[in-house]
Amino acid sequence: MVNSQEIPLSIQPIIRYPRSAEVNQKYLMEIDIKQTDDLEKWVYEEEEYPIYCRVDTYSKESRTPLFKIQPIGKPAIVLHRFGGTYGPAKFLLTAASQDIKGEIRVTLVNGWGVPLKMLHLRDVSVTKEKIEPPKNPSKEPIFVSKPRKLETFTFEAEVASIVFEQEPPLQQWTYSTPTVNRHGEIIKTSTYTASYFTEKLPDNIDLEMVSIPGGTFTMGTDDAEIERLVKKFDWDAYRREKPQHNVTLSPFFIGKYPITQAQWNAIASRTDLKVNIDLDEDPSDFKDPYQKDQETIERWLRPVENVNWHEAVEFCQRLSKLTRRDYQLPSEAQWEYACRTAIEPLDLENDETYPPFYFGETITGELANYDDSNTYADEPKGEYREQTTPVGQFPPNAFGLYDMHGNVWEWCADDWHDDYDGAPNDGSPWLDDEEYNNLNSEKWGNSVKSEKQKTNTVLRSGSWLDTPVICRSAYRVDSFLGRKIGHYNIGFRVVCVFRRTQ
Repeated sequence: MVNSQEIPLSIQPIIRYPRSAEVNQKYLMEIDIKQTDDLEKWVYEEEEYPIYCRVDTYSKESRTPLFKIQPIGKPAIVLHRFGGTYGPAKFLLTAASQDIKGEIRVTLVNGWGVPLKMLHLRDVSVTKEKIEPPKNPSKEPIFVSKPRKLETFTFEAEVASIVFEQEPPLQQWTYSTPTVNRHGEIIKTSTYTASYFTEKLPDNIDLEMVSIPGGTFTMGTDDAEIERLVKKFDWDAYRREKPQHNVTLSPFFIGKYPITQAQWNAIASRTDLKVNIDLDEDPSDFKDPYQKDQETIERWLRPVENVNWHEAVEFCQRLSKLTRRDYQLPSEAQWEYACRTAIEPLDLENDETYPPFYFGETITGELANYDDSNTYADEPKGEYREQTTPVGQFPPNAFGLYDMHGNVWEWCADDWHDDYDGAPNDGSPWLDDEEYNNLNSEKWGNSVKSEKQKTNTVLRSGSWLDTPVICRSAYRVDSFLGRKIGHYNIGFRVVCVFRRTQ
C-alpha cells in the first residue's frame, strides 16, 4: 500500500441535514462526496478508499447538544477508483427538547484513523415553534420532519471543494509488553506493532503521537472490586469509579509519553504563539540530570511538572497554532481507554473484568515509577525513587504508550463529577457549565476566562509520589486544589483529534 496519509482525489462534500428542526423530532442526515479531479490521479493500489464521518454539534449558548446523533449502519463513504462512491453515510438526528442554536460539525477521517477535515454547518436551530414546509426549497433549505417519520430535504451544503494536504507519514515500531501475576512475576511477554507520526517542534525537538484505534470498552470498576478496595485500603474514594458503563470512541492520536521538559520549553518559549496567558519556560521542580545505575540521563527528558490546567491548555493552543492541527487535553474516557488498551466491552453478566493495570494483576518498580515501598497485591516491596524519571524508562502498554501508571499525574479536559452517573458514552469530555471551550481550539480562550467553569477537573495516572492502588487504570481524582494550582507531581499528555485548515 502507498502512503496512507495521501488522499487519491480532491472531493466535494454533499450534505443533507436539518437547517431548522422542531424539538424532540427525528431527522435523517446524509453525507456523501463526489470526486472533482481527473480519475487518472488515483494513487492507490486498492480500488476503494474509505472516508469515515464523525458528527457532533456545538452551541455557544448551551451545553445541551442540538441533536442526539446515532449512525445508521457504517458511518463511512467509500470512494471508488473508477468514479462514484458507496454511500451516503447516514445518521439519525433527534432534536433537543429546548430552543437552541448552533452548528453541526462533520469530521472526515481516513481509513487509518487519521482525521482529515472538519466541516462547519452553521446557523442550525432547534425550535419549539411549528416549522412549515418551505415554499421554495432550493433557496430556503429547511429540513422538514413529521413525528416518527424520517424525511430527507435535498440540500447541497455550501462547502468549497477540499484538496487534502499530505499529513506527516505514519511510521511503525515494534515493542514488547510484559504481563505479571499478583506476585509481580512476568508470566508472558507479548509483541505489538503500533503506528505513530512525529511532530517537529522548535529546537529540533520531537513529539511522537501514537495512533489509537477506535473501539468500545467498559469504563470504571465493578461494585464488588470497589468494595474490596474500600475494605482493604480503608478509603471510600474508590466509589468514584462507578457505575461501569460502555464507551465507544473514534480513533485518535495521543502522546507516546507525557509532555517532557524539553517539549514544554520548545513551545512555552515561543511567545509569538501566545493565545491567552504567559508560560514559564522552565516550571519543573526536578531540574537535575537523572542517574540510572552508571548512566546519566539529561533532565530535559523528565516529564514537565508543576504545570496547572490552564497552562496545559495554553500549551495545546500554542502547539495547535504552530502545527495547524488540533491538540487538546484528553477526555477522561480517552485517557482510560488508551491506558487499558481494551477495545472490546466486558461481559458484565458473566462477571468479566479487566486487570487493574495494563501489566496485569499488579505493578512493580521494574514496570513503573511510583512509591514502591507499598504493595498492591503479593508483589515484593521495592525502591521508592522520590522523583520523576525520564520518560520511556519502563515498558509500554499494548498501544505503545509509556508512563500511564505513575511518574506524573495527567490533566484531563473534563469537569469533575463524583461518579459516572450520567457520563457521556461517546468518549467526549464531560462538561457541565462550560461550553466545548477546553477542547476546540477556536473556543479555548474562553476556558481560561469563564466564570461558570467548574473549579475542579480530573487527574489520572497517579505519580512517583503515590502508592500502586492510586496508579490503577481506573483510578480518578479531582484536582482538589483547583485548576490554577500546579504541583511537582502533575504533568499532562496531549491528544490530536482532527486536521485544522484555518
